[in-house]
Amino acid sequence: MICIVGFGSVSVEACAVPVFRYALERDSWQPAPYPVFLFHRGELEPQQRAVLKVLEQAQIAEAAYPANILVLAVDVAKPMPDSVKSLWEAVEPKSLPRLVVCMPVPMTCACNAYSLPPDALQADSLPPGGLQIVWSGEASSAMAHVLLDSPARREIQRKIAQGDAAVWVLLESGDEAKDDAGAELVRRQTEAFAKDFRFYPEAVEAMGLESADAARLAFSLVRVRRADPAEKMLVAMLLATEPDLKGFHEPMLFPVFGRGRVLGALVGKGITAENLQYACAYITGDCSCEIKEQNPGVDLLISADWYKVLAGVVPPPLPEAWAGMDASPEAESVRASSKTVRNLLVGAGILLLTVIVVSVVLRRRARKQGV
Repeated sequence: MICIVGFGSVSVEACAVPVFRYALERDSWQPAPYPVFLFHRGELEPQQRAVLKVLEQAQIAEAAYPANILVLAVDVAKPMPDSVKSLWEAVEPKSLPRLVVCMPVPMTCACNAYSLPPDALQADSLPPGGLQIVWSGEASSAMAHVLLDSPARREIQRKIAQGDAAVWVLLESGDEAKDDAGAELVRRQTEAFAKDFRFYPEAVEAMGLESADAARLAFSLVRVRRADPAEKMLVAMLLATEPDLKGFHEPMLFPVFGRGRVLGALVGKGITAENLQYACAYITGDCSCEIKEQNPGVDLLISADWYKVLAGVVPPPLPEAWAGMDASPEAESVRASSKTVRNLLVGAGILLLTVIVVSVVLRRRARKQGV
């Protein structure tokens, strides 16, 4: 198997702030935007306009649930820029209307703004290598919801908000023994690393902490099933971080830190104590460069107000009311998965309540018989 790490190095003078804190606190590490296209033919139907409105709202930084996306509706019956036309030709299936998400366009400056102008997706100023498709799905509100949010991405935010240096995402292979072994190795190695780790006094001061005792270090793990319909977008993004990951069916580990920055994958036999320790060392090391794009990693598409996350606040999941009217097979698959979980929780609650009631009744009878 392989081990894809690629943490790299730069020769710029380091600062005392650890990488994971710098990446979360600094606007120069703002997540790069994912181009999102809504391909259609002719006038948009009311439902499709609603989907477009939701996505356009999400790309606004001041929105309640901002996401690192750039959105464009494209009528395939009209002339398209060459770059967009090439993208449409690569889309399969070509059922319309269709949402297509591409790999993020890197920012080229250390600033709190994307390097692309607002009309960049409509011009032939896109990356020379073209746009790489990450995910595509029908243009329904349920699929737009999957695009913007998922339980795993919400959990990543929650863990980072509570102060974890990084969240290890385990993309399961389906082999329970291998997946469990990978999870256990992560747990042991990250706990050992955190136990032995000490922040330098300069780092403690740079983080604005009163003493080293207040410098907490922790890592966490989130497991993701490849076939989980609610995690389609996250799975697609993770597999797109390296060109050959889709060809492997082994457990994969991805460390996520800062504002959703993911490093290279550890795959199969590459999931070793040494590689885990090496990744943890990079994440907790001194930040060596203010320019994000000169550091390793890829940004994930996450609907998040990172200023709130930095303050320890994670908003609730995106409201699902606008996703409830779709009747398409893909939408039904997503809702069925969520409904199954809810039904199991309700059933477990009823069972627990029944056990408690029966237990109380039996105890009362036993007491009466004792009298």
